Amino acid sequence: MRHAELHDVCLLQMTTLTVTSAPGCSHVLHLASADEVAPLFSDEWLGSEVWPAARSLVRLLERDEWQARLRGALSVVELGSGTGAVGLAASVLGAPRVLLTDLPTLLPTLQHNCSANRLAGTVECAALPWVSRASELPLELAPAGSDLILGSDLLNPVYGDEHAERLAATVAALLARCPPARQPVALLAQVKRGKGVAERQFFAACRRFGLNVATETRADSHDAQPTQILRLSLASRDRAEGSLPLLRFSWPAPLLAAGILLGVARLLWRAPICSCFVQAFSGYRK
Repeated sequence: MRHAELHDVCLLQMTTLTVTSAPGCSHVLHLASADEVAPLFSDEWLGSEVWPAARSLVRLLERDEWQARLRGALSVVELGSGTGAVGLAASVLGAPRVLLTDLPTLLPTLQHNCSANRLAGTVECAALPWVSRASELPLELAPAGSDLILGSDLLNPVYGDEHAERLAATVAALLARCPPARQPVALLAQVKRGKGVAERQFFAACRRFGLNVATETRADSHDAQPTQILRLSLASRDRAEGSLPLLRFSWPAPLLAAGILLGVARLLWRAPICSCFVQAFSGYRK
């Protein structure tokens, strides 16, 4: 489909997204989809909607602390942008440079939405097929990595078994390119589907690629299902900085809690006061 033809089709199906940067200060994004009759579950269909997870992620970015992070970011990269809603919202909220990425077939839609919202000066678009190892990521694309990676609804069983593996590898590669002083992180918004198979595959892949994962669940009143926000960072840098993630997926949470309690109990048992108590109790029994 030529770009001129795409422009006509896009105007047939539009949606809006309101981004609020401060009380009483909002900006309405106008977003067009590539094809209103795209086959179900095709790349074009999946990238043609502003899904609930994207809206939840935008609501998170509207918080003061994340707006400050956006304004200070050297490079914000959105993976699997689709309509570009999240990345465009990041630009509206103050990010000086945003890179929207997706499959080549969805680039015309992204470029159209950038121009339609007059953000072409701060927002760029590029094709980015996800990689299976860091060396496969093109050097010319985000050569300094990204200190804030965004993505929404990137996990789904219909995408195939390798999808979660490649997502984790791509996030790790982009974070690793960023200077450690920038403390790079990735924020992925995900609505759980089915039995959570894709999520479990992704968490396992994150462990293999050295990523820490922390979670936050957000429940918006207009959404049927709560959205899970995944915050990813490089485990090696977390250890160097002395920070701990909110939740690690190396161990189930109950086992992790039991291990901590057991360790505390052993320390208390070895304490002098406990030793005196044990000796007194033993003497009493004699």
